Amino acid sequence: MKSKTLISALWLILLLAIPMIAEETSDIQALGTSLVEKVWAEMKANNAEGLREIMAEGFQSLHQDGSRNLEDQLVLIAALSLGEYKLTDFKVTTLDNTMIVTYFVSVEETIDGERLDSEPAPRMSVFVKSGDDWKWLAHVNMKPMKK
Repeated sequence: MKSKTLISALWLILLLAIPMIAEETSDIQALGTSLVEKVWAEMKANNAEGLREIMAEGFQSLHQDGSRNLEDQLVLIAALSLGEYKLTDFKVTTLDNTMIVTYFVSVEETIDGERLDSEPAPRMSVFVKSGDDWKWLAHVNMKPMKK
């Protein structure tokens, strides 16, 4: 009888915990989506100072043509000519003070003077918690460049 009571209590605890887990997951999903949307809004506006404020000191990006540090990424972004864009298929995971966001973006963009098509392409942005803020630590652009 005690084991049935214990099992019932454990099931009750589990059922009560599921909404809290779902809420936490949806909060993390919303936060990751919001952080990426802010990065893209600042890039589209060519707001280097706004980007610098949300970028971590150790920032690094990876593109088909190589990697860039914070300063090199800001130079690249300043030269971007972004058209309208659409962000989709967000997946957000966290571990301790790190958040990884993968997503697809459809955008017409010019990188290093080369106009790329607007086919959806995968991206990954990594954010790190710094005090009360999240900072953009890393970015991967999987958009193939023309050869």
